[in-house]
Amino acid sequence: MSWSGINGKGYTLSKMKYHSRMFLVTSLGKGFGAGGSAIVCPNEEIREKILFLGVPLMFTSPVEPATLGAIIGSAKIHLDKEIVEKQQQHELLMNYFYTNAKLLDLPIVNYTHTPIALVATGTPEMTNEIGDTLYKNKIHATGAIYPAVPYHNSGVRIMITLYQTINNIDFLLDVLHKAFKTAYKKRDLNNEKILRHFKLGTK
Repeated sequence: MSWSGINGKGYTLSKMKYHSRMFLVTSLGKGFGAGGSAIVCPNEEIREKILFLGVPLMFTSPVEPATLGAIIGSAKIHLDKEIVEKQQQHELLMNYFYTNAKLLDLPIVNYTHTPIALVATGTPEMTNEIGDTLYKNKIHATGAIYPAVPYHNSGVRIMITLYQTINNIDFLLDVLHKAFKTAYKKRDLNNEKILRHFKLGTK
């Protein structure tokens, strides 16, 4: 949602047409910037069935007023040309991050330009060390570690958002580059040894 596609409809719908038997379920958090989720139904009959028969199968609560206000505000942006400007600005930041990460030879798992990049660390211990360095430099990132992923497929998830600037990204890349140089030297590691577990290559 939001970061790609006309009116922020997302990558999937930007590549295919909506089918009458398809259900689209999407988050209104993350890129949309609010909370909750949305289900796009093929017709009114299906919508009512979900509404009346689905309640016993789920546990949730109504969206609180503040979140509802954020949803409405974000929806207005998505229906306005402002979404195009935000997508273009976001694309520039993503391009800058991935281009310079490649120049620094960081172990990015996949260089496809998406807002979330996984920097491979190999093991949870390595993830904790890199993550601790980021934290000490006041950079927020989340780790992907076992058992959420296979043991040797751990990594640090870097999120590119519109709240960042080119200077922020430069600082992030510099901290990551130095952290990996230190960690590699300590463990006699390199990109190839870590990325081989992902079976995706180094670029």
